[in-house]
Amino acid sequence: MVTAVIKPSHMSARGMRKVIVGPILKDLHGLGWDGEQAVLATAFYSERALNSLVVSARKLRVLCRLNLDDPSEWARGWIAPDALLERLKLFEANGTQIDLRVHESAHAKVYVGTTGVILGSANLTLQGFGGGWEIVHLSKDAEDINRVRAALDIYAHYMKQLTLTQLEDYTARYSDYVRKFKKKYKRQDKVSTPVVRPPRLGEYGDFLKWLKRQPTQAAQEIYLRAHGKNNLQGHIHRNFFGLRQFLLAYPESLERFRTENPDAYKLSADATTEGALATFVKKHAADEADFSLEIWKSYLPRECGGRAERHGGTIGNLNRMLPLVARYLATKTRR
Repeated sequence: MVTAVIKPSHMSARGMRKVIVGPILKDLHGLGWDGEQAVLATAFYSERALNSLVVSARKLRVLCRLNLDDPSEWARGWIAPDALLERLKLFEANGTQIDLRVHESAHAKVYVGTTGVILGSANLTLQGFGGGWEIVHLSKDAEDINRVRAALDIYAHYMKQLTLTQLEDYTARYSDYVRKFKKKYKRQDKVSTPVVRPPRLGEYGDFLKWLKRQPTQAAQEIYLRAHGKNNLQGHIHRNFFGLRQFLLAYPESLERFRTENPDAYKLSADATTEGALATFVKKHAADEADFSLEIWKSYLPRECGGRAERHGGTIGNLNRMLPLVARYLATKTRR
């Protein structure tokens, strides 16, 4: 398989435009969600991607897929109207006016903030914005933003407007069916994490080369462990993939940990991150090339979502690697 590459960004006379292979939530967050009006248009949408968004715009328009007479897409995990409801209620409580419109065949993937627009193939899911096989166009050009807004006005005209009360009625009506469906059928149609990620998200060999150049004791210790010290090379390898997935799913953690001191950070003293990691491992993490989630869970501490009761060297690896992997990713995803 040929590894995807990113076309270089360029500055037009009016503003910056870029084509991104393998978009991540960090790209979405950079559009500016605190202005006069923001727009989210997506077919599929998931809990983690929705919960990563912080919107304080005066008005938020959401144009998404929902069949009001058939909850099967919700039951299969393609959409998350319950998570959508809770997030929109939060935005509304904080002063944002919500304009929700739905259609059973909605397919557009367009995101408009105050300072930019993204359009392309990426749904508002971790698969869509997790560095997978999607291509999007990012523009910070004011004329582009206005043109896309005008097109979305036309798109919205053909959709059904839904109040949050009506969405709440929908989720209440079908929640029992969805719960029973998920209990009876394990998801066989889950989209796996890509086998090969775009270069902007790095790869394990490159991470080790980067580690070797870092001056911190933590970086040198992890480098040595990756090369056989204390027989922890498998732990380091799997931690890289698992923590990369976690940091891409929690962009706020990526930004935070890139500034943490890897020689001093202690996960055991950080209950918020410990809980977020446990939730991610149990609900969102997935296999990818050279990475087995089940093997990672076998030595990941219970409080982090794994099955290990005894920590061994694992907690020391996590303490060092959370900041180190975040710093490495920051060098790759910097715009």
